[in-house]
Amino acid sequence: MKKILVTGSNGYIGKHLVKMLQLNGYYVVGIDRVDHGVNLGDEFIHQNILDTNRIEGEYDAVVHLAALVQVGGGQKAMMDYYQTNVVGTMNMLERIDYKNFIFASTCQAGSDHVYGSTKHMGEVIVRQYCELNNKPHTIFRFGNVAGSAGFPPTNTDGLLYNLIEAQKTGTFKLYGNDYDTPDGTALRDYVHVREVCYSIEKAIKYPSCVPGAETQPFYEYLGHGNFYSVSECVDAFVKANNTSFDVLIRPRRSGDIDVPKAYDVSPYMPIVNATLEEMMKV
Repeated sequence: MKKILVTGSNGYIGKHLVKMLQLNGYYVVGIDRVDHGVNLGDEFIHQNILDTNRIEGEYDAVVHLAALVQVGGGQKAMMDYYQTNVVGTMNMLERIDYKNFIFASTCQAGSDHVYGSTKHMGEVIVRQYCELNNKPHTIFRFGNVAGSAGFPPTNTDGLLYNLIEAQKTGTFKLYGNDYDTPDGTALRDYVHVREVCYSIEKAIKYPSCVPGAETQPFYEYLGHGNFYSVSECVDAFVKANNTSFDVLIRPRRSGDIDVPKAYDVSPYMPIVNATLEEMMKV
């Protein structure tokens, strides 16, 4: 039985991944700075990735999900983001005994804001460290992760989180309707959390970069390659969940862009993609 360490195991993606890996026969150890008392996984380590303590045990793979992920939050707390997303990643590379390292990055890596800068720096560090130490590894750039298989999103800046909140409050705040897009709202490429977990398990079995291989992709992009507007997502959410609420137009948020960079979709993605309604269903 393969033993997998998942950092950020109590987060939105982390919970889905831990559950799926356990169902598929892996022994899963979770690590998170948040302790819910009852945590998923066969074992749980309550530890911040900034702690310098070595994590005991030998692992077939480390899936490094733990990060600070809000674009706006990074603009307000730059040093916290560099500490967690860069120094924390270095700690996970150095302080664990593992055979395979999987790094969760973002389609915004390299963007002109703190969050994007820290994730791109993390990518470079993972790539160089694993190459110098002959470690198989995979760097995933996620599109906008959505959908649910039992666990709600936790990113308070995220679209799906705020759509769920709108069900409770009766009002959804739509930030910006003056973008250079067909309906004036920002465009994004979405990916279902189940698809992300599927791709990560595939990388546990078959790393993207293996020492000595001729092909060494810098990253694998997880998304559909289709861009949906915020307004389209709102309509899909209302339909998928048989709900309704008012939409309040607010000014753009700092760091938000009209349309993100288009990527080639990774072969790690499932052959059949989730629909927009499936991704908006909770």
